[in-house]
Parts: sequence; structure tokens; C-alpha cells
Amino acid sequence: YIGVPKFQKWVNDKKFDGGQLSKEETELRDFYKRLLNFTISSSALMGPYQEIHYYNKEHTAGYDHRIFSFVRWSDDQKLIIISNFDDQRKERLEMKVPKEVVSQWQLPDGEQVLIDALYGKKEVLTVKEGIGHLTIGLNPLESFIFEIK
Repeated sequence: YIGVPKFQKWVNDKKFDGGQLSKEETELRDFYKRLLNFTISSSALMGPYQEIHYYNKEHTAGYDHRIFSFVRWSDDQKLIIISNFDDQRKERLEMKVPKEVVSQWQLPDGEQVLIDALYGKKEVLTVKEGIGHLTIGLNPLESFIFEIK
């Protein structure tokens, strides 16, 4: 069976610690561990969903079908999720959060601190005339779950 050797690397002689994984496999394992831990504690992931993908395709230079973005929220948590599905291309974009989302979230004009829920990266969402602006660099296959603080 072709999957057994890879499985044995995860099992690592019954230690189940991934000790035999490559650097890339270890990074992927860490990403999924962080993601799964976040999902069990996030109230926003059970709340409303709105894609902002098509809005950004129309209003953000360089944004295309290889990037996907959406928002989720609850009364106490607001998330902006962005993923680059291109496995080679880096992107630097000025993402937008549409007026209807900014209004729903009751964000005033000015700066809002964003913290990536997985790795703690800090960014700033600037609201101007009711539209959110987020300048972000995305590496190939990189994703962020930004939470407004």
C-alpha cells in the first residue's frame, strides 16, 4: 500500500509526534494543528459568512481567481480570511472590505488592528469612507485568518 511509508513517518515508532517528517511536512502538520485548534474556539466560524472575493476581483489590482477571501463574524469576533492558492506567485495587494461588511461590523473610519489567528502576524485595516483597506503580502499557498482586535 503506497500510503504506509508516509503514515509511518507520522506515527514515528508509536510516538505519534511526527518526528520523522521532512521540514515541509512538519510545517504542514503545524499549520493544520494551529488551524484545528483555532476552529474549536472560534465563535465567528459558526456565525454569518460573506465572500468578498468577487468584490476584490473588481476593485483590487492583481487580485484574481488564484486568491480567495471571505469574512465570518459573531457578536464578539470578526474575521477576514485570505488564501493564495497559487503555488508559485507572490502577491502584494490592497484588499478591500466592502461597505456593507464595514457597516454590519460597525467599524468607524480609522485604523483597526488585525492579528493573524494562526501565527500572530499584525496588520492594519484602514477604514476610509466606509470601505476597509488592507495592504497584504501573500506568499505562494499562504493563508491568513485575521481577527479585528
